[in-house]
Amino acid sequence: MRYTKDVRLQFALAVLTATLMAVPANDAVAQFGVAAGANFEDLGDLDALDARATFDRATGYHVGLFFNLGAGRVSVQPGVYFRDFGEVKLVEDGRFRELALTSIEVPVDVRIKLVQASALAPYVFAGPVVGFSSTTDDSFQDALRELNVSANIGGGVELSLPGSDVAVIPEIRFARSITRFFRDGETFDIAGADFTPVEVSPQNAVMLRVGLRF
Repeated sequence: MRYTKDVRLQFALAVLTATLMAVPANDAVAQFGVAAGANFEDLGDLDALDARATFDRATGYHVGLFFNLGAGRVSVQPGVYFRDFGEVKLVEDGRFRELALTSIEVPVDVRIKLVQASALAPYVFAGPVVGFSSTTDDSFQDALRELNVSANIGGGVELSLPGSDVAVIPEIRFARSITRFFRDGETFDIAGADFTPVEVSPQNAVMLRVGLRF
């Protein structure tokens, strides 16, 4: 199934809405925030029967919003983000092809504060991410697995600004795909040569993010 941009956004919002509704009303102390940052991508290798293609590492960005739900040390933080993977280059035997790759993502983090009731509160988190990927390259779009699931872990610090409810939140997160980025056995073109992967390595990324919570 090929998703349009509108359908991907609707799916992302549906996942976010389901997460918000799953939190009991008496626990739903919601704090809204926005965040943006840089992502450093390692999309890995694609093995074919007689060749191997590899992605050059790329640097992109992401921007979105989140809701921190719950009170106390443990909370649930769903969000919706637009992620640009940067200038992605796929290389195979001297041939290469560049493509623009983006995703609409819905992370659901479970956050644990290491220090409670402090102006400087470190925390750790882990959780799944549902992503809806797309590319402007028709050949890659046909082979791309548009619905992806990955796992994120990381940590950060909440820095509450004096005299306000606003907090600055720098964090680092590590992402690893659970589903494969491309469909095995789907053929696409690299500089005029057909390439059919039979094994696709997991996608990894490091993200540096700064958020503002209101």
